[in-house]
Amino acid sequence: MFWFIVNGLLLITTICPAQVVQDEAKSLANGPSSELPDTVFLRSGGELTGKILSEKKDEDSGRTFVVLRMESGGVVKLDSARLVRKVHYADAIDAEYQRRLKIAGNDANLYWKIYEWCQEQPSGSARFKDELKFLLERIAAIDPNDERSRQLLGFDFVDGQWIMKPALYKAHGYRKNGTSWASELQFSIFDQQEAQNRIEADRKKKINLWLKIANRSDANRSEITQNLFAICDEAAIPILFKEHAKEESDPHLRMIYLEAFGRVPSSASMVALCYFAIQDPEIANRERALTLLQQPQFDQQSAASLISGHLLHTEPVLLRRAAFAIGELKGISAAIALIDALEIKETITVGGAQPGQMNLSFGSGGAGLAVGGEPQKVESMVKVDESRVSLKKISGQDFGFDKQAWKSWYLQNYTMHDARVRGDD
Repeated sequence: MFWFIVNGLLLITTICPAQVVQDEAKSLANGPSSELPDTVFLRSGGELTGKILSEKKDEDSGRTFVVLRMESGGVVKLDSARLVRKVHYADAIDAEYQRRLKIAGNDANLYWKIYEWCQEQPSGSARFKDELKFLLERIAAIDPNDERSRQLLGFDFVDGQWIMKPALYKAHGYRKNGTSWASELQFSIFDQQEAQNRIEADRKKKINLWLKIANRSDANRSEITQNLFAICDEAAIPILFKEHAKEESDPHLRMIYLEAFGRVPSSASMVALCYFAIQDPEIANRERALTLLQQPQFDQQSAASLISGHLLHTEPVLLRRAAFAIGELKGISAAIALIDALEIKETITVGGAQPGQMNLSFGSGGAGLAVGGEPQKVESMVKVDESRVSLKKISGQDFGFDKQAWKSWYLQNYTMHDARVRGDD
C-alpha cells in the first residue's frame, strides 16, 4: 500500500512490481496507443497523466483497477470505484491538437483556427472544454483588444476597460442566482416569496387535515369548530371560501365556516358572509350570516353595496333575499338600487284550460289570456314588498311603491354625501 500525493490530493494506491508492469503491458499490446500521455481523471478533482497499462477487473477481489505508468516513471494501481472518475486514452485527435498548437506560435488568427477546429470535432465543446478556455485566454493575451475572445471569456467593456462580469455584477450589488445574477432586492423578494410559499403549503396541509377530520361521521362538532378557528386567518379565508365552503353540501359544516369567517373581519370574510347571506339554501345560515355582518368590526354600508348587486339578479328569489338583507344592514348605500327594485319584470305562467276553451288568468301585475290547453309564459310587472320594507327601515319613511317619491326623498337628504348619486343625476 502506498500514500501518493497528486495536485495536493492524497491517494492510496498500490505500487506494482516490475513483473506486474510487464504483464499489464502485454495485456494492452493491441489496445489504444499514442505518443501522447493518457489521462486518468480522479473523483477528487485531480488528474494523472502517463501510459495506461491496463483497465480490468481483478479476479480475486472482483474490483476493477486502472494501472498507470506515470510520466515520472512510477506505476500506480487505482481502484476504479473509489478513485477514478473517467479514463481518457490519447488518440489521433489529441495528437493533431498538439501539432496545431506547436505551430501556432504567437499568431492569434491561428489560435482562432484551432478553437474552431476543436469545436468541429465529435463532442468538441465537451472534450476540449479546458483547451477552448486556454485558447481564448491565449488569444486575449496576444491581442488585448480582441473583443470576441474577451466576451467569450465573460468580460464586459466598461469605462474603457475590460472587466469580468462577476466582478462587475458584484460591484453593483448583485449576487449569483444559479446561472444568472440578481440584485439584493430581488433576493429579498425571492426569500419573501419562498417564505410565503412555505406558509401557504403549511396552511393548506392544516386545512386538508381539518377537512379529513370534519367529514368523519363521528366528528365532534365543538372540537372541529375550535380547530377551524385556530387555522382560519385572513389569508386562509379565500382558500376556505372558494375551494371548500361554497362547495360544502352539509349545512352544519357551512354554519361552522360562517362562524369562523365572522371571527376574522376582512374584505375576504365580508365577501364570504355576503355570499351566504343570499345564496345559502338554509334560512338559518342566511340569517346567521346577516347577524355576523352586523358586528361592529364589519362595514355594513360596504356589505349592503356588495349585496345590492343581487337586486339586478334574474332570479326573483335571490333579488328578494338581497332586498331583505339590505334592510337588515340599514344599507343606505344601496337605497337607489332598492328604489329601482320596488317593481320588477317577472315571467309568470298562465293558462292550462281544456282544449277549445279560453282561460283568463290574473297575475299580481296584469292578466294573461290562454287559448286551449297549453300554459303560456307572460311577462308581468310585480311589486317587491321586501324592497319597500327595507326602504322603510332605512329611512323611517314610507312612500309605498312610488319610485319618484322615494328618489325625491333620497336626493333631498343624501346627494350632498354621495358622489355616485350626483353623477347619476
